[in-house]
Amino acid sequence: GRVAADATALGRGSIEAAMPAVRLSDVGGRNGDTPDGIGKTVSRAFLGAVMGAVGNELRGRALEEGKDEAKKALEKLLN
Repeated sequence: GRVAADATALGRGSIEAAMPAVRLSDVGGRNGDTPDGIGKTVSRAFLGAVMGAVGNELRGRALEEGKDEAKKALEKLLN
């Protein structure tokens, strides 16, 4: 799937990124867990995957912008 995030507070506008699969096993542990505990575990895993996907997209954009700026600076220097 994909995830969409509003990153206007970071000056990046809207971001869409590929969402990795979230796979969990033995969520309740050996002795089981409460529904609340299982919900927290699943929510944390999902939120971690969303944050990772958005973070990767932001890093990729920043690298591309950095490359563009470096290229412009080099062209300016050489001309």
